[in-house]
Amino acid sequence: MVGDLPTTRRLTEWIEADSSLRHLSGWSRFSQVSGDFTISCAFKEFTDADLPGWMHRALAEEAFCNAIVLQNSRNSTEIKVRAKSSAKTN
Repeated sequence: MVGDLPTTRRLTEWIEADSSLRHLSGWSRFSQVSGDFTISCAFKEFTDADLPGWMHRALAEEAFCNAIVLQNSRNSTEIKVRAKSSAKTN
């Protein structure tokens, strides 16, 4: 399954409706989109060849080849704290 779509027809409709996906698939116009059988065969070949993984790696290398990428993770877990500070004792 591609994109959690249950049928090739739904995939074809998605390609026809989404211009970015259509361009990535090699069609510049709605009228150029192939039929369900051709799309089914093509996406099977894409999957077998790990095309999505290859494209992701290539795009990431091109975009970040000369950059240092940092990740900042934040935890949103609630931390219980005192309502007011306690008095100091000497």
